Amino acid sequence: MLLFLLLINGYGSAYFTPLQEVKNWQNEIESAYTLAITEGSPTPIEELLVRLTVESPPNTTPIASYWLAYAYYHQAFFALAFLQDEQLAENAIEKTIALLRPANSDTESMALLSLSLGFSTQFKHYFKVMKIGQEALELSKKAAELDPTNPRASYAYALIDFNMPKIFGGGEKVENLLLNALEHPEDPSPTAPSWGREAIYELLVKHYREKGDDQKAAYFLKEALSEFPSSRLLVNLKKQT
Repeated sequence: MLLFLLLINGYGSAYFTPLQEVKNWQNEIESAYTLAITEGSPTPIEELLVRLTVESPPNTTPIASYWLAYAYYHQAFFALAFLQDEQLAENAIEKTIALLRPANSDTESMALLSLSLGFSTQFKHYFKVMKIGQEALELSKKAAELDPTNPRASYAYALIDFNMPKIFGGGEKVENLLLNALEHPEDPSPTAPSWGREAIYELLVKHYREKGDDQKAAYFLKEALSEFPSSRLLVNLKKQT
């Protein structure tokens, strides 16, 4: 019933303030991921994982665990998409999930956990997919309800709704969730997550294309590319027109 895969979510800035060392780990993780793609090598991500573990040990603060989880999340994507290494991808995503649990009221961890659970379903048997999919749905829905201003929470919920079969009500919430996500500014704190905006645009364009609304799809793709002109994700999306 809930057969879907992958993708994104929202921590409040106050939740991140206990971290004393102000370092933009998000930029470092995403830069390592980009370098890994450019070099065709997992080394940049592996080296960053070592640095993160040493410089910001997990379980010392919630944000430390979050950023290590985000790094493993990228390792999982790289392993599957560029190395075709399913075992490494599965191991990395399981580490991501373990680092994010429990995520009871922290909407950033809830959103990323929902996306990670979705990604993990491609390595599971059918009956486990059902259970994991339901958990991902409940997490994303709760995160979006707890903090409607969190773009990643809205995105995670929208992604599940987009992939849910229409017979079960899929596709009804996508547009409103994604438009809401685009309306809210990011937390300016360097330690808080701000990722996901490109993916929000991508999913919105795909949604409009699926509905046959080419005018809206073209409008938001143009807007997205004006904001992220070098985005591989969006450039590839334009090539599909």
